Amino acid sequence: MLEVSDVSHAYEPGAWAVREVSLRLEAGRIGCLLGPSGCGKTTLLRCIAGFETVAAGGVRLHGEVLAEPGRHMPPEKRRIGMVFQDYALLPHLSVTGNIEFGLHALPRAERRRRVEEMLELVGLAEHAGAYPQELSGGQQQRVALARSLAPRPRLLLMDEPFAHLDPALRERLLVEVKQILRQLGTTVLMVSHDPLEAFALADRLGVMREGRLEQWDDSYVLYHQPVNRFVAGFVGRGAWLKGIVRGDGGIDTELGVARGHSAESLRPGAQVDLLLRPDDVLHDDACVTTARVVERSFKGSEFLYALALDSGARVLASVPSHHNHAPGERIGIRLATEHLVAFAAQV
Repeated sequence: MLEVSDVSHAYEPGAWAVREVSLRLEAGRIGCLLGPSGCGKTTLLRCIAGFETVAAGGVRLHGEVLAEPGRHMPPEKRRIGMVFQDYALLPHLSVTGNIEFGLHALPRAERRRRVEEMLELVGLAEHAGAYPQELSGGQQQRVALARSLAPRPRLLLMDEPFAHLDPALRERLLVEVKQILRQLGTTVLMVSHDPLEAFALADRLGVMREGRLEQWDDSYVLYHQPVNRFVAGFVGRGAWLKGIVRGDGGIDTELGVARGHSAESLRPGAQVDLLLRPDDVLHDDACVTTARVVERSFKGSEFLYALALDSGARVLASVPSHHNHAPGERIGIRLATEHLVAFAAQV
């Protein structure tokens, strides 16, 4: 288990990049830190790796103290692998040479066997003699992954590993990398700014803001039960709709009564802002409640519609692509909420 307890770090006095962050990641699980640029997620990764010291708190791996004030285990002693955003491959070494780079302590025959295992695992056996500049971005990413996994690290850290790849390649590699990591049972903590990437790969997700960890939870809970507006807005698209809490726990809105499980008790009569995800608003021509199509984005199997209500409020709706409505048309809609995410109304 990786355990981060109240870790803080400042690059200069008073300029806190990480503030009292705590999280746990069980062995064999994949975790991901999300957040905007400058929120501290990469700094936290560097504190875990040993590239930065901690000003407060501690980092433990399988019960062993890696870092705390006055105690700092050097990075090379931690048995932690790291995949950098730019892959950091050595251009003068072949694929084999890059993978073998961290295995010099092993006997030659064992090094060769381990490199061969890694080449097969990442599907690059036919490119063993190639150099990084001769490889595609996806192949370079797999070399970087193989190099980091070759020494059998206790923990693998990944800093925006898919940032430089085009969307189609990124989607394919996410599946491949997840299969590789699952096959090895590797414990992973990665950093990303893309919630869809995080949902595809990780078991546990955290959202950071201004150095603090706002929420650390499994992906389903993070999406459906965010602890505040910032988390709700960062992990997925949605729109806010005014409502009043009913005595039975439902919420009266312009679109009717929203019902579903609520992560917190809602006081009857309270004015709230209800978060509606695109899958909470269903297109139904039989409904008397209608909305005007303002914008539409074609997503292949579906359209994402921005809809204007009579009050002027806007909501989003995911609609199967065989329902093709032009901007300006009115369509019937209804609510289908399973989770109620609501916060005190903002003026």
